[in-house]
Amino acid sequence: MESGSIRAVAYANYPNVALHRAVMRVLIDNRARGAKLRLSLTEITARLALDVTPEQVAGSLRELEELKVVDSMQSFERVRTAAELRHNHFSYDATGLGERIEQFFDELGGLVEAVGSLDANRLARIRALLAQLVRHAELSPHELQSTFTELHAQFEDLRAGAAQFMRELSATMASNDAIDEATFADYKRKVADYLSGFWRELGQHADAIGAHVAALHADPEGEAAMLRTVASLAVAPHPTLTEEEILARRIAILRRQWAEISTWFGGRDSQLHSLDTHLHAAIDWILRGVRRLRERRVQRVNRSSEYRALAALFAAAPDEETCHAIHAAAFGLHGVRHLSVPELDPDSVSPGESWWDAPFAPVQGFLRRPGRGEVAVGRMAPIADSREAHAMALDEELRRRALVSELLDRLPSEPARLSALPVLDESSFDVLLDALGMAMSTGSVGYSDDGTLQLTVLDMGEALPVAAVRIGDGGVLESPDLLIQVGRAGVGS
Repeated sequence: MESGSIRAVAYANYPNVALHRAVMRVLIDNRARGAKLRLSLTEITARLALDVTPEQVAGSLRELEELKVVDSMQSFERVRTAAELRHNHFSYDATGLGERIEQFFDELGGLVEAVGSLDANRLARIRALLAQLVRHAELSPHELQSTFTELHAQFEDLRAGAAQFMRELSATMASNDAIDEATFADYKRKVADYLSGFWRELGQHADAIGAHVAALHADPEGEAAMLRTVASLAVAPHPTLTEEEILARRIAILRRQWAEISTWFGGRDSQLHSLDTHLHAAIDWILRGVRRLRERRVQRVNRSSEYRALAALFAAAPDEETCHAIHAAAFGLHGVRHLSVPELDPDSVSPGESWWDAPFAPVQGFLRRPGRGEVAVGRMAPIADSREAHAMALDEELRRRALVSELLDRLPSEPARLSALPVLDESSFDVLLDALGMAMSTGSVGYSDDGTLQLTVLDMGEALPVAAVRIGDGGVLESPDLLIQVGRAGVGS
């Protein structure tokens, strides 16, 4: 693209880019039809499938004209007096540069769609196209065909993107046993993009799309007439079929395409419901992944590093006996002493007598090697003292209960959205995360590790906005803004 057109692409970064591109599309479509050379402001506004005022469209045209992708010409078509001439009536058309810029944007959009990403803006376009089909009786046959063809193309791209998105989620979730920081970060990014983009747009447009589909279904005769009109423009001669047979086949194809579009956005077994199911599974996977990564940061030593350290000791050992000594010290695998101690009188105990009924074996309370004297040379075998471990476990349990009690005091007892929760420290957040993860897995209720806190998910709607749960010093967990109720288990249930 020549250097003079570099600035022309600037409107792609303008805040009202959707309006700019829609205006450009109207002007370019008018060029393609060839019915009228130029369009007035009123005609452009009428052809836009957007809820905008003529003043907004005029502002868009002025900005596009400054970028030289649109040119204006004073129109005397409706001027009858000098007073009307002063109103500056203009007609507009896209320039050659504007056509090339829009073609560039279309090619760029094709590259994005080629990777199967879910384009959130496509939902708004589908909604606008369905709104045009609702008033199909007002459209010309060519406009109706163009609208239906674009709608089917947008739907096919959306369906392909959704299918690839779910495949990627399934493949990533299937490998969650080998979760690592990079995999989790990539997966979280995908889900976050999905939530902030496609799902938010779906929540905004789903009801309107469903209403448009229902309105078309409510008029079977009008629906059939619409499909027949679209099909009649694509009937080509056939050597063996009559025109009516060709038309009937074309209508059958269009009816099947329309059925795919209408069923995709409705019904409990629809693809849209499948997306919702995958989303909830992804959220549950993220919750469990967050928990596992937190534990990994706290407990840095894992089995693989321990085995590698042990292997290094084996490799540095001078002989096999040292290797056995290292192995015994690491795993505590010693022979059972009471099976290797000879009886004082072998004939005093029958071989078939139960160990429970037989007399105690004469085993010393320290290391012993039979046949080398009464007492072998060696260190005393320490008797395990678990009092400290028990005390630590008791302290941990008391701390955990105090943490849960404090968390219950801080959280509202009435149903609340995740976005309304106060800022939580990491320990309190872990308790809430455990209960929320269990609730998402079961579909309803989850509990804390000690069973004292109960969390109930009251709303898992398909079009929930994204909530940011704040954690400690700047940490944030992004999740759909679920409606939850937290309380003490067994109270009020």
